[in-house]
Amino acid sequence: MATRTVEQRIRLERRLYALPGLREAMTAGRVSYEQARLVADAADGDTLEGWIVRAEKTTCIALRREIEAEDDAQMCARGELAIRAPERVASLLGEAFRATRAAEGRWLTRPVWSSSALHRSRETHASTSCCSSAQQRAALWPPH
Repeated sequence: MATRTVEQRIRLERRLYALPGLREAMTAGRVSYEQARLVADAADGDTLEGWIVRAEKTTCIALRREIEAEDDAQMCARGELAIRAPERVASLLGEAFRATRAAEGRWLTRPVWSSSALHRSRETHASTSCCSSAQQRAALWPPH
């Protein structure tokens, strides 16, 4: 079994422990494994039943898109970048941010993100990649 698969299963099991209603919905056949995995990342104790109802009425792909749209809206409202990534990727990204902060001598802010070199890099990535519009939005974050 691939490392990422094991990580996803561990994450889901932890969330099922924290959200027993989600485990009950899986056991009752209200949501599939993949829907449960998506709901587990999006829901908390207050929003769980709403997410389960949404999952019951849609496909996994549509549910993923709903979750991504909600996440995008929340990131824009907060003015912060949030990334879901495996621990090893998050660690590498954290190191990159720390190195950039050290080189700049300050926390990353919009002026750092808006530097001309980074701006060119984002444009190149967005115009040459074959990624989805959600991935392109992530590549272009924050908006300039």
